[in-house]
Amino acid sequence: MSGGWEAIGVWLARALYYFIIMVSSLGAMTLIAAAAPGFIRRERKAARSGMRRCFIWGCVFVINCVLVAALLALVDGVIGRLFALAVMVALLVISFAGLAAIAVEVGRRVLHLADRAEASLLTRLFSGTLVLFVTAVIPVFGWLVFTGAVMTGIGAFLETAVEDYRPTRRRVGAAVVAVPIDVGPMRGLEAELATSAARLQRLAGLFVVLLEQTVAPPKGRDVCDHIWSFWGVQVFIGGGTICP
Repeated sequence: MSGGWEAIGVWLARALYYFIIMVSSLGAMTLIAAAAPGFIRRERKAARSGMRRCFIWGCVFVINCVLVAALLALVDGVIGRLFALAVMVALLVISFAGLAAIAVEVGRRVLHLADRAEASLLTRLFSGTLVLFVTAVIPVFGWLVFTGAVMTGIGAFLETAVEDYRPTRRRVGAAVVAVPIDVGPMRGLEAELATSAARLQRLAGLFVVLLEQTVAPPKGRDVCDHIWSFWGVQVFIGGGTICP
């Protein structure tokens, strides 16, 4: 009888521990969603547009972080262990940020089934987190679903971060700034570019004709009896044949 009560106590302790982990994760994801709601929205967009791509990037990133942390932990001294700990903490924060976006998206779809598509961000986050953590209790299937959600979230975080900090896509707030440009000098530049392109085209035609006549000249034909007009100058080449 005592063994049965002991098993029940162990099961309750594990359930309480899992509940604490879920609540702590929900708190961390709530802080991230409250601090950067726009970033979470862009993460969701990235995950929807390329779920497989985000999943692959997440797996590659996690494997690299674990390998780097393991190598740093092997370094003698405290510095290597501190850097390894920093890498794992950064990975944990990125995981929470990515999982928050996935939880919001899952919560949105779940609440849409309940005809509550206009629910708040916090409600979506809470619903999605509850669904993911409850599903993770199921052996094998739940673990795969939860792991896939985490990896996809990490990949969406990386893709969004790269997209935001790419130098060719600078943003000022959330608006696009229109800069007035004087098109007068540009028209003259376009005319010069068009003239240069025409000259280059005529030069290319001259080279092609010379190459064709040199490589395979018609027998008995004087290939130098041609007059080309290039850049407004008449160039005459005459005399002799290249055929024996």
